[in-house]
Amino acid sequence: MAEKQFLPGLKRAGKSIVEIPRQLGQCLRLPLGLVEVVACPLPDVTFKEGIKDLGAGVLAPFKFCIAVFEMPYEVYCGLGDAITLK
Repeated sequence: MAEKQFLPGLKRAGKSIVEIPRQLGQCLRLPLGLVEVVACPLPDVTFKEGIKDLGAGVLAPFKFCIAVFEMPYEVYCGLGDAITLK
């Protein structure tokens, strides 16, 4: 049952690797929000959703930088936890 000991460490490493593309995708919400705010008179496009996407898009580059800087530490510690047998 040594495989169960590996899972938390591998999960920690995997979450940090997956976080980078996710935050990079969130950066696309900034131009999406701008288009939604400008196109709000059109049907099915609301100003409120545009502001929401705009706010998330403004924060996304900072979250992306944090994810990039945290990733090596999280992968190192996660793989270290997976290798260390208790």
